[in-house]
Formats: sequence, structure tokens, C-alpha cells
Amino acid sequence: MNYTNFLETVNKTLEGMLTEEQQIIIRPVPKNNGILLDGLSIQTTGSHVTPVVYLNPYYEQYLDGMTIPEICQDIKDLFGQDLPPFASEESLEDFDAMKSRVMMKLIHADSNEKLLLEIPHIPCLDLAIVFYLFLDRNPAGQMTALIHNDLLERWQTTPKKLFSLARKTPPKLIQQRFKACQTS
Repeated sequence: MNYTNFLETVNKTLEGMLTEEQQIIIRPVPKNNGILLDGLSIQTTGSHVTPVVYLNPYYEQYLDGMTIPEICQDIKDLFGQDLPPFASEESLEDFDAMKSRVMMKLIHADSNEKLLLEIPHIPCLDLAIVFYLFLDRNPAGQMTALIHNDLLERWQTTPKKLFSLARKTPPKLIQQRFKACQTS
């Protein structure tokens, strides 16, 4: 099965596993260096915040022998987990609640020209410092949200302020990750 057929089959199979209040959305999501991944989200009526699961790695697992029903059940299980309370739409809008979760990373500016039009950033040589929210980490992976210009406007803040906050954030979150690893 080619990748396009895989996407269609996953979509159709998942639709049969969901309630009437749930809708599947598959769309390309721009990632670093101009890479586009196919993100799947399950939107529930009345909710505007939903995680995104990338289907590209699932296709590799399919090619390695994982069945479509197994893949769809795995995706359904991921979406069945409760979002952390601070990942709600209300919390994301609350700058005071989110500022301790602001982190930064460097990306190549020329390879990400289109993405940089949509997100706050600070130029740095041939790179750009971009900002995201670190929301959660669990055995299934980590939940982050790239900060876009529209959220920056609603927060009424600046990239310079995000930079200042992000410089303070990593030690606390990294420390928590190491503690979690040491207890496992």
C-alpha cells in the first residue's frame, strides 16, 4: 500500500471507531527545515485544542508489519488520554499560566522562511531562535506547542520577553525530566 492509500485507510478505519462528536482532521504540518509531516488530530465538538499525531512514523511501522487496526487503536488510545489541565484553551490564552513553560530552540533561517512568517523569532547569524510551550512528557512522548504570532498578540508580549522567559525555563523542566528518569 502506498502512503496516500495508507492515509485514506487510516482515516476511514478511525472514523468507524469514533463517536459522532469527533471529527478526524489530517493536514500537513510544517516542521523544521521545510519538512512537512502529516498530522492527524481528532477534533471533538466544542473543543478547539487537540493534540496532533504524526502519521509518517506510523507508515514506517506499517511497512514493518504493524496492521492498520493496531495503528488506529494506538492513535485512538493516545487521543483517549486526558490532556494536562494546563493544555486547555483557557490556559493557553493565559500568559501568566504559560510563561513558566516557554522554551526556545534554534532553527536554520533560510530553510524555514515560510514558517518564520507565522511565528515570533529572533534572528541569530544564519539561524533563528523560535519559541514553544513545553506542556507535558509521558511514555507516549512529549507535548509541545509552537508559539505563533496570533498567540503572541493575544498575550500582548514580544519575542524579546519570550527570550527572557525561555532562558529561565529549561533548568527547571530538565531537572524534572532527570528526576523522573532516576525513579524509573
